Amino acid sequence: MAATIKDIARRTGLGLATISKYINGGNVLPKNREAIEEAIRALDFKVNETARNLKTRHTGYVGLVMPALTNSFIMQIIQQIQLQLRANGYGTALYCSAPGNEEIRRQTELEAIDFLLQKGVDGIINLPQNEDGVHLLKPLELGIPVTLIDKQIPELADRVSSVMIDNVGAARAATDELLNAGHRNIVAFFHGETNYTGRRRAEGFMDALRQRGYPVDSERVVFMGGLGRGSSVDRIREKLRQYQPTGVFAANSGLTSRVLEALELEDLRVPDNVSVVGFDGVGIEDGRRIKLYSMLQPTEQIGTTAAQIMTEQLHFWAKGEVFPPQVRTLPATLFVGNSIRRI
Repeated sequence: MAATIKDIARRTGLGLATISKYINGGNVLPKNREAIEEAIRALDFKVNETARNLKTRHTGYVGLVMPALTNSFIMQIIQQIQLQLRANGYGTALYCSAPGNEEIRRQTELEAIDFLLQKGVDGIINLPQNEDGVHLLKPLELGIPVTLIDKQIPELADRVSSVMIDNVGAARAATDELLNAGHRNIVAFFHGETNYTGRRRAEGFMDALRQRGYPVDSERVVFMGGLGRGSSVDRIREKLRQYQPTGVFAANSGLTSRVLEALELEDLRVPDNVSVVGFDGVGIEDGRRIKLYSMLQPTEQIGTTAAQIMTEQLHFWAKGEVFPPQVRTLPATLFVGNSIRRI
């Protein structure tokens, strides 16, 4: 026969009200919590989640709002978030933005938030497409915890937590690899100018040049937001012809693959004609003889950290308390390949 809260009461000597309060997410004395948790383990007590949800109006689910699953970076983060939340007793509801232009992605993200709120999720983890954060105003007004991945939204910095890499430092380190090998004629490609991550990585690229006393040519800092794959490749080819660079930095996974495609179409070999530093491991294990230098983001740590912050937020939320926003900045690491030629 399944154990009941009366069995827990007999084992702990605590009152039914105290045990019920704990089971329903209430705050109890630490010594009582430890006794109850020990009894739950010993008796293999199973919480009736449906009944608890009706009383607390908590569903035990966290909504994940992510871009389209077009690269391993996003998929690995999602997997780690789900594993970590599951270990802490939470399920996940995943909603991915539709692929397409910026307006389509923004609209899909707004729809995703509305859908998840209707389903009653307890919290939201989001890699945002809407840089202004307008899609998050409704959950924040409802007091629902929000954690961002990969970027911050300055207007909401005092209301949401975030987990990201040191984008400035990562781009600076990537650029230093080219500069250390003697390259001065460098072109760098970034996501859209309105994109938080793209702006920060461009800042790191320019910082590296300035620290060496080299001038920054804004025409060689190329923002690619709003362009489809074909148009992006054409723009990269245009810059390759215009500047004939000896070095190229591609500041995300999509741009790295587009740079490789453009170089191939221009019949330029890596590193004989052009040295390349990319992002997120593109060009490391794809069967090419060249393995790109690449800045690697700690996807497992990003996902784990986001889930840990969300779990803490939910614990505070269940007690009716406010969780102070957390910002966790993680380091990227450099994969040393053979795609840079010393000149």
